[in-house]
Amino acid sequence: MTSRTSRWLIGGSAAFLLLTCACCGLPVLPETLFYLAFGWGLFLYHVLPGVQLNVGNTILAGVLLVVFVVGLHAALGWLYRSRQNYLAGSQSAETVAPESLSNWRWKWTAAIVTVTVLAFVAGISTVGITHQFAWLATSEERLLETGMRESGWRQMSKNNLMYIGIGLNNYSQNLGSFPPGAMATPEGRMLHGWQTYLLPYLEASSVERILHRDKPWNDPANREAFFTRLSYFGGNGERFGTPPADGYAPSVYSANSRLLGGSRPIKPADIIDGASNTIMAGEVVGQLPAWGHPTNWRDPAAGLDGKPDQLGSPWKYGVNVLMADGSVQLLSRDIDPRVLRALATPAGGEPPQ
Repeated sequence: MTSRTSRWLIGGSAAFLLLTCACCGLPVLPETLFYLAFGWGLFLYHVLPGVQLNVGNTILAGVLLVVFVVGLHAALGWLYRSRQNYLAGSQSAETVAPESLSNWRWKWTAAIVTVTVLAFVAGISTVGITHQFAWLATSEERLLETGMRESGWRQMSKNNLMYIGIGLNNYSQNLGSFPPGAMATPEGRMLHGWQTYLLPYLEASSVERILHRDKPWNDPANREAFFTRLSYFGGNGERFGTPPADGYAPSVYSANSRLLGGSRPIKPADIIDGASNTIMAGEVVGQLPAWGHPTNWRDPAAGLDGKPDQLGSPWKYGVNVLMADGSVQLLSRDIDPRVLRALATPAGGEPPQ
């Protein structure tokens, strides 16, 4: 059998298998193959618009890379010359090949640096792949019934909530309390919401620098800051609903009004029911709030059906919520209202569920 015939047989078999799966209502295999081949492109399409470039850190990384390459080249060149001098001293001049006396070349250093960087990236990728496979193997959430795309979007939203939880807990460790739900003037005039307090903890320093904290969120001076979409606050926004009509960047997450409602900050010690038993924030759908809005909070006890005063999500099987300890849970919309109220109150005295 010729190589051309083998290629035709393999290609035909693959096409037949894909067509059979599609016709029989088994889209899982074609979808899996598609995402294995092109998933990276879709990931970059969704993630890159929300990436905030930190100019200072980028310049620092570039300088450190140059220093590393120059230092490595100098060290390897010294070792190479030392070896060549040793060989030249131990052999007669006639037996030493002229090319063996050449200096260490930059392309050799570049090759070593490239291999090192690729090995580092491969290591990080392996850890990420292992983490995702472990999640797929141990997660109680359904994967195949909702499709791989929805599972991926839901996981991305879960990751956003986890980053928000890290920011909230880092804030509380530094200042002794969680941020208030809103910043207000002594006269009671609302300025902006709790998510602006997290900017230094979410690598959003570029927005932090142009934000005027002494002016309201909808003041023209803050227009550029609050028009900026942040991936941690508005990732997959098109899946959750309609962004604010006035052009402000949306948030697909709202805080628990019983913890981050109002301008009085709450301390971790005030969460008597336990941080792992208390909802801090959750997903919202419909008409999305602006992430800078000073009253971006809702009462989880009102329900998870996605109404204007409720939490909600576009997912079929539940709503992702961030607990006060930084963990993220998927709550079913059919959850007992008494249990939901217990999770919404920080000091209700209810027994853990």
